[in-house]
Amino acid sequence: MPPGKEEFMRVRRLRETHFGSKLFRFLRSRVVIVSVALLVQLAVLVIGLMVFSQHYVAFYGVGVLISVASALYVINCRRNPEFKIAWLVPILLLPYFGGIIYVLFGGSRFTRKSRRQIEHDEALLRQAFEPEYAAMEQAIHPFGEAVAGQSRCLLSMGGYPAFGHTDAKFYPDAEQMWLDMLDALEHAERFIFMEYFIIGEGEMWSRLLEVLERKAAQGVDVRLMYDDIGCITRLPDTYPRQLREKGIQVCVFNPFMPVLTSGVNNRDHRKICVIDGHTAFTGGTNLADEYIGRIRRFGYWKDTAISLHGDAAWGFTVMFLDMWDSMRHCREDWNAFRPEANALIDVHGQGLVQPFCTEPFSAVSIAETAITGIIRRATRYVYITTPYLIPTHELIMALTAAARSGVDVRIITPNIPDKKTVFAATRAHYMELVEAGVKVYEYSPGFIHAKQIVADDHCAVVGSVNLDFRSLYLNFECAAWMVDVACIADIRADMEEIMRVSERITMEKCRKLEGNVFQRLWRSVLRVFAPLM
Repeated sequence: MPPGKEEFMRVRRLRETHFGSKLFRFLRSRVVIVSVALLVQLAVLVIGLMVFSQHYVAFYGVGVLISVASALYVINCRRNPEFKIAWLVPILLLPYFGGIIYVLFGGSRFTRKSRRQIEHDEALLRQAFEPEYAAMEQAIHPFGEAVAGQSRCLLSMGGYPAFGHTDAKFYPDAEQMWLDMLDALEHAERFIFMEYFIIGEGEMWSRLLEVLERKAAQGVDVRLMYDDIGCITRLPDTYPRQLREKGIQVCVFNPFMPVLTSGVNNRDHRKICVIDGHTAFTGGTNLADEYIGRIRRFGYWKDTAISLHGDAAWGFTVMFLDMWDSMRHCREDWNAFRPEANALIDVHGQGLVQPFCTEPFSAVSIAETAITGIIRRATRYVYITTPYLIPTHELIMALTAAARSGVDVRIITPNIPDKKTVFAATRAHYMELVEAGVKVYEYSPGFIHAKQIVADDHCAVVGSVNLDFRSLYLNFECAAWMVDVACIADIRADMEEIMRVSERITMEKCRKLEGNVFQRLWRSVLRVFAPLM
């Protein structure tokens, strides 16, 4: 064998072995197994329908009955009208299969028992917030009846009161939030609660995990909850066991089962980190490297967050415990997790902060109520950022009415999308908004993932809520509604900087985006089915 040939062959064998092991691991991965299982079920379903269709009259009759029953149920259920239309179209157009498709995918996988466990226990909330309920009227009175009315509305819908005595910090950059979170975790003495839609292995998560493991070894109560669908391609199947071996309690939300059902519709999209009940972080930022710029995806990834130090952090503590206990089928004394009095002596914040969370079991969206309330009460300006703009009829009416009344309404969406179909649906709404005077911008540097709204230097919402049907009606979400909090000026400044590097969508640009007749037809179809995306 010529010199060097033996070494070349050895390296080649090593590469082939490495490739083979990677291929074997991929084929054994949960994603592949689940995909194969779903394809098998789909094939069985199609074959079954073909077999039954040979008995045309009986099959037709049963299919029509199921479709009629499904249509009547959809019409009479307490759901958003656009969501109803999106399901009625396929049910009525496909009388053989439409009803069967709705039965399989149109509802919720949660049983009534599961829903009762996840829905807020009003008695426990009253007990957890008893002091805050008693003091709330006095706290909201100085801000005027308009603010007080919206605060009472959010309270009646979600059960979470408004808090004063809270220092709020806005992060226009996710990396700075991460660094402050690391510092706050280092100072944890009693407990750390974290709940995230996405956790991805990399620098961001590895540094957080190192602190969590060390704190758990010191006796701190460390709990982590993450969404199974959000992490299915990022974390191995054995990850919960690995975390428990490190002393971390873990709960996986709504574990994905390889069954053709609508279970994937209801996801835990929240982003919550609470330390000792006195400090909380929330916003759009998940725990993966693209959020802090270590991985470049879709251009520059722009995200934001807030931290709350003071009384309002108790709201996010209860929010986490409510979901945790529901998933673990237990109930704890939540008041045992109240912050110690000396932990709040350095808090001097003014204004109001009212946490709220959404759930997919309510006919009315508290997030939509909070956002439309801000838009309708605005007198000078409303600035909004969202990665997905698929607004409900109520939101479109609020936005266009505000713009026509002279309010400076501006919405910023990404220029580089992460989901092309959703991006096309987003652009399908531009024309109606721009015609009414809404100023639409696309963030030129890349993908903007921030979810925030600010109005009149007076009121703002920052959280995990996108302006689409999935966030407003299908997911579990969280956010903070803020009034006259000092960081509102920072939110507006960030919005202005975003718009400075964004492209405004003019009527001329809208007409270009309309494209040819086939593109217009495609966008029309997307608008009909947008609630199902």
